Amino acid sequence: MVRNMRTFLLMTLVLLSLNGCFSKWSLQEKEQFKSECESSQTTDYLSVYFEGFSYAEIEKIEVKQVRDGGVIETFFIYPDIRRFKHENIDELSIMGSATIRQEIYLADSYHFTLSSEQSFVLGEIKMIVWPQYTMFSEGYGCRLGEFSIDGVKSDSGHINLVKKGYKDPLKKAYEEKL
Repeated sequence: MVRNMRTFLLMTLVLLSLNGCFSKWSLQEKEQFKSECESSQTTDYLSVYFEGFSYAEIEKIEVKQVRDGGVIETFFIYPDIRRFKHENIDELSIMGSATIRQEIYLADSYHFTLSSEQSFVLGEIKMIVWPQYTMFSEGYGCRLGEFSIDGVKSDSGHINLVKKGYKDPLKKAYEEKL
């Protein structure tokens, strides 16, 4: 009898403690967070990916922050570079990624100049609300959602700068099989 009572109390405590883990945002909290996110003027980091370039082309990249036609700041990024070979494809792929860890002004444009003199212009940057769910809670984050590269709009959330004329070896191999 005592054992059954102890088990019952223990199970009750476990269920009560789990109930405290379930959290849900109110409609007002969601709307307030969305409003704050979408009206953001800055973000404190930006991840950029480089595809199809040689190591020498992306070893050091100049970035110019431009506001109202004038350069506000110039800085350099040094991407982490990975070389990999796809199975059954002879071509070696190189992909680089860099995280800019400084204040990024969303209204400004950022001009990336590679050592090959190829350049890209990142602009029209907007933040969006991104749902994040776990088993026990509902949450939201604010992340890069829309931008343009050289005037071409994207809503992928990933800034991927691809060498002009580059064709991904996987896509190329797939198309050749068709």
